[in-house]
Amino acid sequence: MRFTRLSAVFLLLLTSCASLSREPAEAHDPVRGEQVFRANCASCHGERGRGDGASVLSGAVPAIPNFTDPTTMTVHTPTEAFTVISEGRLDKLMPPWGSVLSEIDRWAAAAYVISLRAAPIEAAPMAEVSGVFRGQVLNGTAGGDLAPDTTVALHGMDSEMNETLFELALVQPDGSYQFENVPIRADYAYMITALHRGAVFTSDVISGDPSTAQIDLPVTVYDTTSDPAAVTLDVFVLQIAREMRAVRITQVINVANAGDHAFIPDEGLIPLPENAEILNRDELIVTQPILPGGDHLMRVVYTLPYSGTLDVSIPVAYPLTSPAELMLAPDTFVVSGEGWQDRGGGVVFGHPVEAGGTLSFTLTDPPAANANDSTLIALALAVIGGGLVGLAGYGWFKMGRR
Repeated sequence: MRFTRLSAVFLLLLTSCASLSREPAEAHDPVRGEQVFRANCASCHGERGRGDGASVLSGAVPAIPNFTDPTTMTVHTPTEAFTVISEGRLDKLMPPWGSVLSEIDRWAAAAYVISLRAAPIEAAPMAEVSGVFRGQVLNGTAGGDLAPDTTVALHGMDSEMNETLFELALVQPDGSYQFENVPIRADYAYMITALHRGAVFTSDVISGDPSTAQIDLPVTVYDTTSDPAAVTLDVFVLQIAREMRAVRITQVINVANAGDHAFIPDEGLIPLPENAEILNRDELIVTQPILPGGDHLMRVVYTLPYSGTLDVSIPVAYPLTSPAELMLAPDTFVVSGEGWQDRGGGVVFGHPVEAGGTLSFTLTDPPAANANDSTLIALALAVIGGGLVGLAGYGWFKMGRR
């Protein structure tokens, strides 16, 4: 009975995987694949798949693989790429696109990603001019001014994201700055950082344009505060997985700031439950202020001990304005608690939480698994019991024959 059930499950898994790996004929349309990639993926992966999109360059998203470099590729077939595109990699801040893009578009994008490894990318022009970078440093806080010692730094990075240029300058009393004799190349990216009253602020990241010898790049700074009155959490997603005697949770939050001061927390920016064993502690150092109107995504991975049931209580220091979301593989846990709704497909939605409240839920083993285990144990005991009765009867029969 157990063998038949496990065999059926295994065959169903094979069938589902086989159906997933069938590529539609339209999947090999390179024009479609490139269009899908540029429209949906370039902000992180870059226009040419080199991992140099604006979200990576700004630091909002950690470094990601360069699809044109075979040594950094983590997927090697269109099927593998299709699976990652569909299901996402929340631990690397990549969302799932299965419910956003059509199946044909996901296959086309997957085929295009794989083609980037094999197809040579035309090198960007290496023309270079010696030019001027200048701009204005503005204080975005109402009534704010610039500190007399505000300084700016010019950063230049090559196509492999290696810093090849670094220069410092003092901001003038009128808020202007200027760097002269700067090598401007099409394969370089540039940005300005400003140090204002102990906090670091960054400009947009731009590509070099050798056709112009003068580039204007403004940067906005803010006065800082540790008052959280304008701070909220508008994203709170937990990906939950089972490990040996533990639950592994990848928690992603986005901190939003509706004020006009840059927020620098005293402590406790990332809410964590008790007994959490953090696995990516090096990533949790807050090095930048939470800017007004901007996004500040943060990821923490931790484990909690598990022995059949687990009460999770996460303190929320700032208002959670949108429902929290739990993502877990089907039939791994049952989620219970006030305000939680199972939407199917391994997604459970919670509810907003006021500042100072807690996000609480309980994880338990699925009843079906427990029932199956109990049934199997009962069957095993019946078989063993039957065997013992048989042996006893056979012994009595032998003794009666003597």
